[in-house]
Amino acid sequence: MAAYRRASRGERLWWGVRPRAVERARAAKVDADVEAAVRNTWQISRTWGWGFLLTVPLTTVNIWVLGHKFDLTTAWSALALAVGQVGGLFSLTRSNETRSYLGEVRLLLHELSARSILASAISYAREIAECDRSDQLRRRATVILSHLKDSRLFPREVTAFSVWARDDAQGVWRIVAALGASEPTIATFTQPIVAVETPGAGVVANLAATADENPRYYQPSADRAPNRWFKPDPGGGSATETLAVFLLPDEGGIPVGAFAITSAQRDALEADADGPSERLSLIIEQCSLTLVGVARRAQQLWERGD
Repeated sequence: MAAYRRASRGERLWWGVRPRAVERARAAKVDADVEAAVRNTWQISRTWGWGFLLTVPLTTVNIWVLGHKFDLTTAWSALALAVGQVGGLFSLTRSNETRSYLGEVRLLLHELSARSILASAISYAREIAECDRSDQLRRRATVILSHLKDSRLFPREVTAFSVWARDDAQGVWRIVAALGASEPTIATFTQPIVAVETPGAGVVANLAATADENPRYYQPSADRAPNRWFKPDPGGGSATETLAVFLLPDEGGIPVGAFAITSAQRDALEADADGPSERLSLIIEQCSLTLVGVARRAQQLWERGD
């Protein structure tokens, strides 16, 4: 890299036009700006080189087959046509390569985000188990939800996150912790535990009762089907337009909790025909380990009357 920066223009030109110039630059692990300069020289030299090579048969056909006389205007037109076509081909090839690289980078970033969340989930497990009171668990779970909210995988339009657990002693589903919800909602908004689908019982309650048919739930808007599940929140500050609920099952597949995401904007969660988007499903799958632990710990604390 230091040699390239000290080199004359002639030397830089040679390093760009010589065979395997780009591969040599990569093998030397040069800086990005040096590789870009080498690539530009290589690309331009190949474009004009192939342009001159294609101009020869075009000019030959023009003279010997079509019977036209040779002149510089016609030759230049043929050269411009050839250079333009070759340059376009190179640009198309490079564009497709760039799209492939970006797709690979996107997958790597998703995997990195998922692994980061999974690592956090493992570190949170011990902290959750050490919570001896419901208020401690709520504070710990609120921190977890805040970390999820900061993730780029969640749309910025999401306004509330909540984790629910089943309170068998009272026969209701309760909110363990929530981010973006009012205090009355967290303290008093419950849904009954039902065995079959019950209109108006609430999405969490009905989803748990129909877990075999609906492993996860996405409602584009509260006024669309199956809105018969929906239970209005009297403590809610704004109407729910978009709602996604994911069950949190234990080892036996029995729902012990649920994770809900809501938004005041319509279609904020970018669902496709089969449910939530790929990035949303990815982060839900990775963070479910922590949230299941939160729900189970809440059950234990509520069973002893805390």
